[in-house]
Amino acid sequence: MFNDDWGTQRGPQFSPDTAREMLVPYIRRIVDSCHQRGMYFELHCCGKNDILAPAIAEASVDICLPQENINDFDLLYKLIGDKVLLGIYTETNPEMSDEQCLDVARQFMEKYGQGGHVFLSGGFNAHPRLNEFAYYLSREAYAG
Repeated sequence: MFNDDWGTQRGPQFSPDTAREMLVPYIRRIVDSCHQRGMYFELHCCGKNDILAPAIAEASVDICLPQENINDFDLLYKLIGDKVLLGIYTETNPEMSDEQCLDVARQFMEKYGQGGHVFLSGGFNAHPRLNEFAYYLSREAYAG
């Protein structure tokens, strides 16, 4: 996991051209090194970075976990969801019933699960069984 904040609350801290010149080649070197060692490269990138999403994909990032509550995950999915595994946040909490949490996971799968290039992320205050439900539903969707 590599943490690098490319954005602010309103948008990126620099232009896509600057990202392509000053970050992408060097991030790609790190990604290539990870791949040579059998590892995936995950970028956690705070800020609103939809304008920089194509540069993130160009850096060959395997997994991107954008900041929650600030990014338009539908837009990010549309822009790079076919190239980068996106961690998409869902709203759950430990006080929810299992049935409510399962319903949230089911809605996530209906919206994003068809392409198979996303994962459900509950953030810091997620329902304790969220990952279990997401796994079950993903196996059901992909394996029958």
